[in-house]
Amino acid sequence: MHKINIIHLGIGNVGKEFIKEIGEVSPSWKRKYGIFLNYCGMFGSKGGVFDAEGLSEKKIKNFPKTSSGVDVKEVLEAIADPFILIDTTASDKTLELFMLTFSHGGYVVTSNKKPFTQSQEQFDQLEKYFGKKIFFETTVGAALPVISTLNNFIDTGDSISEIKGCFSGTLGYIFFHLEEGMLFSQAVKQAKERGFTEPDPRDDLSGMDVARKALILARLLGKRIEIEDIKTESLYPQNMDGLTVDKFMETIRRFDNEYKKKICKVGARSRTLRYVASVTASSCTVGVEEVEKNGDLGNLKGPDNIIVFKTKRYDKNPLVVRGPGAGASVTAEGVLADVLEAAKFIYHS
Repeated sequence: MHKINIIHLGIGNVGKEFIKEIGEVSPSWKRKYGIFLNYCGMFGSKGGVFDAEGLSEKKIKNFPKTSSGVDVKEVLEAIADPFILIDTTASDKTLELFMLTFSHGGYVVTSNKKPFTQSQEQFDQLEKYFGKKIFFETTVGAALPVISTLNNFIDTGDSISEIKGCFSGTLGYIFFHLEEGMLFSQAVKQAKERGFTEPDPRDDLSGMDVARKALILARLLGKRIEIEDIKTESLYPQNMDGLTVDKFMETIRRFDNEYKKKICKVGARSRTLRYVASVTASSCTVGVEEVEKNGDLGNLKGPDNIIVFKTKRYDKNPLVVRGPGAGASVTAEGVLADVLEAAKFIYHS
C-alpha cells in the first residue's frame, strides 16, 4: 500500500466539498491503485490542525474549532515524504508555501489562480515544476480539461491561433438569467447563494477572475504578459471597490434597468450578451460581447463554460470544450482528479 500525506489549505466551499469527495473515493483508490491518502493537516486563515497519523472525523468536522495554532510552514518542513499540498484558497500568499513544498520533496495540487497570475517572474518560478511537481487544471475550467487540452496541442506540435470562449461559469449563469428576464441584482445574489461566485463577487463581476484565466492560458502559450496588459471590462464602476461585500450586494440594484435595457436591445436582433475572453499570439481581451443566440457562445446555459480552440489542425472546425465551469462540487472533483494524477506520478515516475 502506497501512503501519501495530504496537507490542505482553504476549507471554504470548495475545500469542504473536496474533503467530502476524498472520503468517498479513498476506499476505491486503495483497491484499484493501492494508494492510501492520509489526510493529516488542514489550515484556514486563522490557523490549523495536524496529526501525522491522520485527522479524526471529529477534528475534521469541527474545524476550525479544533484548530491548535499549528504553523503550516513547520509542518511542511517536517512532514514525511511523499506528501501533497492542496490549495483551495483564493489567497495571493500561497506561492511561498508552494516553493517550500517543492524544496522538501512535496507536490502541489491547486485550484487557486493567484499564484500563477502575479508577476511574470513568479510564474517563471512555478513553470519549472509544471508536469512534475504542480498540478493546476482547475485554475481555468474547474473540472473541464482546458489546460491538458492546450498542453496536448503544444506537445504534438500543433499551432494555436486563438483560444476564445466563456471562461466564467459565474458570469455565464448571470448573463443566461438576464436573458431569461431576471434582474441583474437578483442574478448576482442567486449566483452567490449557490456558491458560483468567489467569496467577494467583485472578483467575478470585475472581470478579474476571467482575466486571470486568460492570463494563465496566454502564459502557457509562451506569451510574456502581466495582468495589467489585459484589456478587462468590469460590470460595475471602480468606485464601488471600497464597499463591504454586503453593501456592494445592496447597491448593485441601481444597475438593474441598465442591464435589462441592454438585453432587450440585442434580443430584438436575435442576439444576446456573453462575457467573452479571447487569447491570441498578439492580443488578450476580456469583456462583454454581443453574440448570436444560436451560436456556440449564445447557446450556453446556466454556469456552463465553453472554450474554443482554433489551431492549425483544427482551423475550419475548432475543437470545443464545454461543460460546468462553476460550483464547489465540480471544482472539488477537478482538484481530486489532479490529486490522482499527482499520486500516479509519485509512484510511477
